[in-house]
Amino acid sequence: LALHVLLLLSLPALAKKPSDSHNIGSAEKAGVSRTQVKYLNFPERSVGFVQAYTFAPDSFDFGATRIANACGTVAVPRTAECGLVVNYDGAQDLSFLNKLPPGALVVLQCNEFEISDEQFLAINHLEKMKVLELSSTDIGNRGFEHLKTCSSLVELVMNSCLITGPALASLKDITTLKRLVVDHNDLDDASLASLKGLKNLLAVRLQACKIGDAG
Repeated sequence: LALHVLLLLSLPALAKKPSDSHNIGSAEKAGVSRTQVKYLNFPERSVGFVQAYTFAPDSFDFGATRIANACGTVAVPRTAECGLVVNYDGAQDLSFLNKLPPGALVVLQCNEFEISDEQFLAINHLEKMKVLELSSTDIGNRGFEHLKTCSSLVELVMNSCLITGPALASLKDITTLKRLVVDHNDLDDASLASLKGLKNLLAVRLQACKIGDAG
């Protein structure tokens, strides 16, 4: 299924700020007062870039607008639902995610990096996560279990990972899930039993899996 990306045009662009006083001045120049922004603290190296997201209420479509480089302290609109597109340096050590507030990110995109089950522990406290894209990583069944804490998850994309049939049981209580894409994994007909109770699930894609007519 094609993912339709909508542009969000109304958010002011707020760049990374090296100090609190500089933060306030730069925000005011952008027409945003100090009370209208919140701050996200990242390592003093770029770990990717921050985006603001909007979600369609009756589907799994979402729009994204890039805000700033994820490096140091980043000011974002207070009401924005923010996400992170992780770069190579960020993927080497995801522990910085543990230092973000639980509701700081609603989207995490971290594709085509050697992320292990142990590194994936860093998402444990991000229970407000709505979209996870983790394709072509080394995450297996043990890491997949950490998704149980993502009780607000709407979309999960994990193509070409190391998950097998039992992993999908970790999703059975995530009733918010609307779209699941797990192409090129070792999944079979029996794997789908765990998805039967997900009443809000609108789309499932399992290309190049071992799914037969029974599935």
